[in-house]
Amino acid sequence: MAGRCDFKALWEFHIRLLRRNSADCLCQTSRGLPSLSSFGSSLSFSEQEVVNSKPWPSRSILTAVGSTLQYGSSLVGRLFRRQPSQVTEESQPPKPSLRILKTKYRGPLRRTNPLNFSLFASFLDELGTIKNSRKLKFFIFAGGIEPELRITLWQYLLGIFPWPSTQVEREQIEKDNLSLYETLRYRAQLLILENKEKVDVIEKDVIRCDRCNEFFAGENNVNVDKARKILLTYFLVLRQDVSYTQGLTDYVSIMLLATKGDEATSFWLFFFLLKFMGVFFFESSENQMNRQFNYLIQLIKDYDPEVFDSLQKKGAQDIIFVYRWLLLNFKREFTLYEALIIFEVIWSMPTEDYVSSKLDLGPNPYSLFIALAIVKIHRDAIIELDSSIEVIMYMNNLLGSLDVNDVLCQSEELFWNYVRGEIPEKRAIF
Repeated sequence: MAGRCDFKALWEFHIRLLRRNSADCLCQTSRGLPSLSSFGSSLSFSEQEVVNSKPWPSRSILTAVGSTLQYGSSLVGRLFRRQPSQVTEESQPPKPSLRILKTKYRGPLRRTNPLNFSLFASFLDELGTIKNSRKLKFFIFAGGIEPELRITLWQYLLGIFPWPSTQVEREQIEKDNLSLYETLRYRAQLLILENKEKVDVIEKDVIRCDRCNEFFAGENNVNVDKARKILLTYFLVLRQDVSYTQGLTDYVSIMLLATKGDEATSFWLFFFLLKFMGVFFFESSENQMNRQFNYLIQLIKDYDPEVFDSLQKKGAQDIIFVYRWLLLNFKREFTLYEALIIFEVIWSMPTEDYVSSKLDLGPNPYSLFIALAIVKIHRDAIIELDSSIEVIMYMNNLLGSLDVNDVLCQSEELFWNYVRGEIPEKRAIF
């Protein structure tokens, strides 16, 4: 029917764009890959036709997208990795396997300067293609990214831009993403009345998030309104099958801050972030988080038995205080601008030649070493405190007491020790 929006065709088109992960595949754009304009009047449709269109499949869009993509050893591969739909409560993660891997340790640890335009330009060829993505990610891991570059490089790190893409191809991806987001956002507006309960929960969460930061402060703040639209679009159109989970506004606010308020780009960053972080919020989230907890408990046991024994005596060996750290990637333990650095370090963790596919620490591995570094920094206080309640209260009120560079240097030290198999068995090393 002319005028009817074929959402299935739109999604198939968008998925094909996102799967272009090699130079050969990227060339398909000029060899017959359809453009949005080929849908003709399909982007112009009536309200009634949208409301009456077929519902989304019960299986989530995230899972559907993830199931079409190949798992690789790189971080981008991990982002697209399809998660199991069910995890039995009896399943326990294995003790992290320790393997001495062939790798070069980068010497005395200190944070380098953030990646700037001139350094980034040195990685580009005449077509705007990144020549050495592994080395570029290492620069990001070691120093972070200058604010003006985040809107571009975060799209690489989260998989929106394929690493071999050219400047022209990236511009086309951005154009297509904007068009598709506007279509989805329009559909979301038509679904508000029939999803009043979910909308109310989102509204209450949005108006509370980061309002002390000038970027989100004040009445009728345009960035707060953008966060609301992003969440409504995601949960009313793409995830009708799940309830909204409090705390996801923390991720949306980070995306908006990194993109300086670019709503469409923030939406797609949020979409791809939940490709691997969504397991903590949606299906089998409790089991997934328990696995992360168990991995971290094992690391604390291996690195500092004295701290673990102290936690055990206080009844705090379940380390419940790290729940918020892992769920929100330490966003509330640092300022918003420091949290941006934490995020890009986690996403650029060196993986290709450093971490074996058999060495699995869950869907968000580097966050465990940041958590371990914070425990290391505050180990004396943990030992001196008298009860589990005191430990929880102390560790949940660290904002302003942590130096982001110190935490990242120490987490990197712990990470390299781990991949080289240098974990003490009988003694603390802190």
